Amino acid sequence: PEIFKKKIKMKSQAFDRLYEENLKKEESHPFLPRHLKLLSLIADDKEKAKILDLGCGAGDVLKLLKEKGFKNVLGLDFSQEAVNFLKRKGFWVQIFDLEKDRPDFKEKFDYIICADVLEHLENPEVVFKNFKNLLRDNGSFLITVPNANWYLDKILKISSSLLRISP
Repeated sequence: PEIFKKKIKMKSQAFDRLYEENLKKEESHPFLPRHLKLLSLIADDKEKAKILDLGCGAGDVLKLLKEKGFKNVLGLDFSQEAVNFLKRKGFWVQIFDLEKDRPDFKEKFDYIICADVLEHLENPEVVFKNFKNLLRDNGSFLITVPNANWYLDKILKISSSLLRISP
């Protein structure tokens, strides 16, 4: 019905405004220092490095990567509104549920970023199990979480064969 279409359009416009405000306010974003520190770990050639951003949301990390000159960046998020918004902004993004969908990518990535996402998942270990094979031989998972001690303890309970943790 027409009223349903109107509600969907209004919801989409509301998300667009929210995401737009978030991208504009990046300088004052509370996670900005943590995200900048995370991205400082990426030392590869900006033209060649392949980066996957899991749970990209409103595109905070994608925007920073773009500003730093990285060219091969893919974002995944479960929100169709977020994906639609970011596509309109020129980002390469796909709809993806990190806990339910299985990755089916042909290429491997130098970095898989999971910035402030794991704490929102019921089974964060699924992310490592599902995505570890998408890392190149010397690739790295780059992770941030709000309360590192609690999440690190949870992550370390995952089989050590899945992770290579470095400071």
